[in-house]
Amino acid sequence: MRCFFHVMAPNDVVLDVTGIDVPDIAEAWAQAALAVSEFFVEEDIDDGEGWEGWTLEAFDGSGNPLFSMPIVRQVTVRYVRYPATDAQAPSMFH
Repeated sequence: MRCFFHVMAPNDVVLDVTGIDVPDIAEAWAQAALAVSEFFVEEDIDDGEGWEGWTLEAFDGSGNPLFSMPIVRQVTVRYVRYPATDAQAPSMFH
């Protein structure tokens, strides 16, 4: 699927007009987390000051929102395993 990562603040927006192809929403999340972490390295930003309230908003090719990720110094990505006999994965991973 095609995924677009727009960067948004309360009074500003930077649109991603190119997007990337990803196999699923889990990979889109991983790519978004990587992009946020690389941003701080490439821009040589130490503490994220001035980025309060900014988010990376992911949308599919039809313009439907997928998820929102705050732009912070560190993004923690957690993997939770859902055994087939217990609970199903959250609907965002179907």
